[in-house]
Amino acid sequence: NLGGGFKRLDYELPYQGSLRETHDGVDLTAAAHLKMSDLTQAELTVSHQSTYLDYWNQALLSRQTQELETDLKLNAEALGSFLNRVSVDVGEKHATSDFSIPAANGYDLVWAGVQGYFQQGESLNLTAKLQAQAGNGLDLPLKLFPALNLMWRVFGNSQLNLYWAANRNLDGFQETYGETGHTSPQEGFPSPVEVTGEWGGRFTQKLTESVLLSLSGSRAQIRGYHQWSDINGADPVFLQQYSTLGQVQITRAGANLQWNFMKDWQVAATYQWTQGLDQSGDGKNLTALPVNKGIVSFYRGDEKWETRLEFQLASDRNAYESLPGTLPGYFTVGLDATYH
Repeated sequence: NLGGGFKRLDYELPYQGSLRETHDGVDLTAAAHLKMSDLTQAELTVSHQSTYLDYWNQALLSRQTQELETDLKLNAEALGSFLNRVSVDVGEKHATSDFSIPAANGYDLVWAGVQGYFQQGESLNLTAKLQAQAGNGLDLPLKLFPALNLMWRVFGNSQLNLYWAANRNLDGFQETYGETGHTSPQEGFPSPVEVTGEWGGRFTQKLTESVLLSLSGSRAQIRGYHQWSDINGADPVFLQQYSTLGQVQITRAGANLQWNFMKDWQVAATYQWTQGLDQSGDGKNLTALPVNKGIVSFYRGDEKWETRLEFQLASDRNAYESLPGTLPGYFTVGLDATYH
């Protein structure tokens, strides 16, 4: 399979003398699938992202980045009644740019992981994963990241999921800067984000044949947490920077109710409460993180068409990480349709 895409964001900065800011992104992907047997298969994916930015930070600047990622997955199924599935994943990411030092102008990251799916009867299963990562150019020492996910069907209509995981992620430059306007990417590539430990769970109850209720909660300890914050100072103003907090704790609790009230139709309501704490000792705020968020959606889907109308309401949130001030709550309406 081959794919590609092009996207452009075009902004005018009226508060910076009507300067123009453009973000161009080119995506190329190739994927190959090999079925070695009825139970074993392999998949190779290669993607390349090019990003071109013209932006303002006390002067007109231009930068470009290249991100190449290769990932190979091997899957074996129906191995036995206890160890049911095993998958192996190896990959590499190589990034370059025309940023100048001290900005992070490039890096290499490699990873290898194995995942096993263990099953005990029809009501109990465990997914265990272990991944090794190492790299250079950024703070990417060799580390192991385990994860566990337990699923238990308590009764016929109830299900409990519990998980614990550690992980390290690298935000892509194009997803970070190419899709966000009024930014200044002077730091270069984003630094790694490490989840040193996250635990959580979800309880799902089938109330009737057409109504499903789920309750969830999680808490994560995050090292190198990223967030958007307006650059302070008189010049430039109203430009965002992608800042980093040393240690953050994120706690979430939520509820979801789904009602399939007639054939091909569904209405769903979701509520999420979020608390973010900066544990770095620097007294900074977590920005763009509403405490309360609710979503109501109406969905219709059949073999050819899928349509969703969504209403989203969020409470106010901090505007600056180092200054007082909040952004007001917001309300959005979204409509999307897909034809198969």
